[in-house]
Amino acid sequence: MKEQQSLFEKENEYSPEEPYLFKTGRYQGRSAEVLMFRNYGYLVFILHKIRNNWQGGKKNRLHKHLEWLLDRGENILDEVKLTCPYCKEKKMAVYYSVLRSYYVNDFSIGSRYVCCENCKKSLRHQAFGKIPKIAPFKFSSIKVIARNKQEEKELGYFFQKAFTLSFKKLSTKKAFNLFKN
Repeated sequence: MKEQQSLFEKENEYSPEEPYLFKTGRYQGRSAEVLMFRNYGYLVFILHKIRNNWQGGKKNRLHKHLEWLLDRGENILDEVKLTCPYCKEKKMAVYYSVLRSYYVNDFSIGSRYVCCENCKKSLRHQAFGKIPKIAPFKFSSIKVIARNKQEEKELGYFFQKAFTLSFKKLSTKKAFNLFKN
């Protein structure tokens, strides 16, 4: 069976020794790893912009780092620390659910709304007749689920909780180590 190709292709194996810190722009001094949780869409935008302007040849550090980081964001399930609340086994949650209110511009998300591969049906039934959006724990799902910047930010905080990272202040070192491992 052919392996599924990564969303963000890698030309060569790249393994950074340190986080990438932006030197200029509105995120000057902030790391790409923290931005995965705070503004994932910005990193995707930057990578697409780099790729569209790339003339071939050697990739710069930002290009390689973003490809590596976004790929890790798609393949990080082994780092999720939430267990499935439906089955009695200690299976790791691989999906999360978002339930939208039709009357208020709001949505529900939390560690109660997660499940393993086998319990998706149970998670759907918890929605009380409404149809929840169920997504895998992949960073690209943030852009699919979030309707605006505030929701993107809230999903980023939820991912922090799922990976047992500090809720208030996310350190560059902790975020980098999550993706590095």
